[in-house]
Amino acid sequence: MAEKRLTKEIAEQFLADVDSVDLSEFNEIDDAAAEILSNCTDTWLSLGGLTSLSDAAAESLSKHIFAIELEGLTSLSDEVAESLSQHKSDLYLDGLTSLSDVAAESLKKHKGYLSLGGLTSLSDVVAESLSQHESGLSLCGLTSLSDVAAESLSQHESGLSLELDLIPASAAAFLCQHPSFQVAEETSRGEDGQVTHHSRFSPDSFLPPGLPKIIPLTKTGEPLDSYKTPSTVSHPSDLPSRLFLGLIDISTFTRSENGWTVCYVGDEPDTRVELEWDHETGILSLTQLWRGLIGTMCGSDDDDFRELIRKAYTVFPGNWDANAKHDLESRYNLRYLEAAPDAPVFRGFPDGAFKTVVCPVPISQLRHSVDWARSVRETPELSPVSSFLRFGFSVINYVDGKNTHPFDHEVTAAVTTMMEWGLPPFTPPRWETAEDGTRALTVTRTHYWFVVQCPFRILEPTIESLTRFNLLGELCDGPFVAVTPMCERFEATSFVLPSGLEAMGSEVCFFDTDARRRFYTTSICGPSDLMTHSDADITLATEESLELISRIEEFSHDSLIPIRCEEYRIEGQAWDPVLDAIFLAAKAGDCGVVQHLVKSGTDVDLRDSSNCTPLIWAAQHGHTATIEYLLSRGADPTATDDDGDSALLLAERHGHNDAASVLRRLP
Repeated sequence: MAEKRLTKEIAEQFLADVDSVDLSEFNEIDDAAAEILSNCTDTWLSLGGLTSLSDAAAESLSKHIFAIELEGLTSLSDEVAESLSQHKSDLYLDGLTSLSDVAAESLKKHKGYLSLGGLTSLSDVVAESLSQHESGLSLCGLTSLSDVAAESLSQHESGLSLELDLIPASAAAFLCQHPSFQVAEETSRGEDGQVTHHSRFSPDSFLPPGLPKIIPLTKTGEPLDSYKTPSTVSHPSDLPSRLFLGLIDISTFTRSENGWTVCYVGDEPDTRVELEWDHETGILSLTQLWRGLIGTMCGSDDDDFRELIRKAYTVFPGNWDANAKHDLESRYNLRYLEAAPDAPVFRGFPDGAFKTVVCPVPISQLRHSVDWARSVRETPELSPVSSFLRFGFSVINYVDGKNTHPFDHEVTAAVTTMMEWGLPPFTPPRWETAEDGTRALTVTRTHYWFVVQCPFRILEPTIESLTRFNLLGELCDGPFVAVTPMCERFEATSFVLPSGLEAMGSEVCFFDTDARRRFYTTSICGPSDLMTHSDADITLATEESLELISRIEEFSHDSLIPIRCEEYRIEGQAWDPVLDAIFLAAKAGDCGVVQHLVKSGTDVDLRDSSNCTPLIWAAQHGHTATIEYLLSRGADPTATDDDGDSALLLAERHGHNDAASVLRRLP
């Protein structure tokens, strides 16, 4: 392969305009270039083409605050591993084919999501070290695992992603102890008679064939007018028009021999950004207040407004997080996860720190997300914002003795979950017992997440807009009630994250107020999802998005037919519990279930206890599509019930003109 070196000059070009250079094209990097890239505050670094990395370059890159992709590295020296262990965001080393004991001991100190998808096996010592890694860990390339290594990994305390072709039953038993590992029910027996478990664990492992993994919806943003450097400002028009928390208030601009001052005012009460330039010292000072709470006071000696973003958001203000958490959780059905003190802050100029709202959405409400995305395009005050749908999973634990029907039994919990969310659970609900003896019914659900990223300054209006489209609900923490809107139930609790955490394999776990139910998920999406969405030219939710949602809806409809059949049988206990489903489905106009039952061998002219046929029930309730299907399969339109009423007569009597017209057209 010809050498293509990433030089200092190319790195500087990338820093000036991240879209001007594709970093993944380079297979070598200069130490000086790595030092420059470590200062990038706008995006992650996609360096997947690099085939080698010096100690000095690794040390520089470890200072970068966002994710780094280094999939081209096939080996890692112990010194480079030690340097990369200091990196505090996601690290992708999926090209590694081996890992020394010393390197693993270093990487366990890494604070972000760690992906080692190229490893096909682990020594017991390496597994022991990696089990102590404190964040998400992906080992999706493993093809074998010893019992000792599996026992070590089962002690890993964060998200664990594995794709194992063959897990010996003894190793699977250890892995089952991990809170986020699932072993599929299917087993196979080899020629030697050994029983093995086939497992696929990662968010995408839950994805049914043919369904989209991600559906980009919208990305909006208002371009920033040109502005000058702080040292050359002489008029308000020389300044950025907006900054972090608000818009410029030109009436506050004052200029003197010593410099100038100005204030940016936000929509929230007592929210502003105060700037002051001192000509003598060359210092640009900044003070931020949100709802009267001081968040940042800092100064920069760089003659560049963009440098403020690094100084202002080294960490996110804890008092802002605490205030937002109390306010939003008291009004909405959501949980607010505060930023860790040492966590990197996803930020951008001139909009400041970003937050991500994640909403679990049933299949029946996916189109609401498209409606919301379209409305945002017509709402300039909700900008910039990006959104997409992402397939995923979540786990609900229903504590034994504290939950009523339908979440007190495996079968009814499975049926209810499937009917409400539109997709089958990943595994059948099962009772589990925690270390403290607490017993709970565990339901692992598959569904789509609606992911919305926005600046902190517009977080509350963004959340409010989501409630108008029933994507996020008002606060409601009571027991299960059938009429409670889905978005207000505990099972549909949304959450707010510091942006970036949704792609870091971070765990989200919380109980309801009286500890009846527990919500758990991890690995909502990956950096590649964010990169795909970021690179897309998306200005409006398109017809393509709706076509993908239609595909999901069709899959949901087909997968729910057997469950709906059982539901009709359950409801029809007053009738023959084996034969009643087709009558209730015809009465409800559920043509999909009727088709399923007829194709399964149910007589199209089956009679109930009143001599009604499915056609008579469909006609009496005006379900034209069901009538047309039954007739196409040979249903007798002249059949009458015990009262001598035919399908046509009942359709006319109940005023179903369209249904009657179909029946009159018959020869």
